[in-house]
Order: sequence, then structure tokens, then C-alpha cells
Amino acid sequence: MGKNGLFVYVVGDDNKVDVKPVTVSQQGNGKAVVTDGLASGQKVVVSGQSRLQKGTLIQPKNAGAPATQSATDRPNPAAASTQENGD
Repeated sequence: MGKNGLFVYVVGDDNKVDVKPVTVSQQGNGKAVVTDGLASGQKVVVSGQSRLQKGTLIQPKNAGAPATQSATDRPNPAAASTQENGD
């Protein structure tokens, strides 16, 4: 959630992130159903987002399942975990 509403960080072919607004229809238990704003196959950051901004260069690590993060973690934007959006 940002000042302009819900968004995700999408990873481009150049490994730079872009901010994409999304619409969520349901959420609970740490999961959300994104109904608008993402295309099939787009990679999104699932952990390490707190230090990112549009244009940040990252080194993606594939996430087999959605990652969880504790409040004490200190994410490194250079090692953000990503997950491919496949609907």
C-alpha cells in the first residue's frame, strides 16, 4: 500500500523495478488475489520491497512460493525475491 493505493514492484528485463498499481479483490492469510494491473508472466517482487523504489536495480532470486518476512528482517534491494505471475 502506498500513498496512491495498492501496488506491486514488477521486474523488467533489465532487472530494474517499476511500480504498477493493482486491484485486489480478496486478501487474507498473507495472500491477495490481484484482479487488475498485472499480465501473465510478469515477475513481481515478493520480499525485500521496503527499500525499493521505481528504477532500483535488483538481482532477482526465484521464489518457488510466496515468501514471508518478519518485522526484524533487513531486506537488501540487490537480492529481492521475485515470483513469476502465472494465472
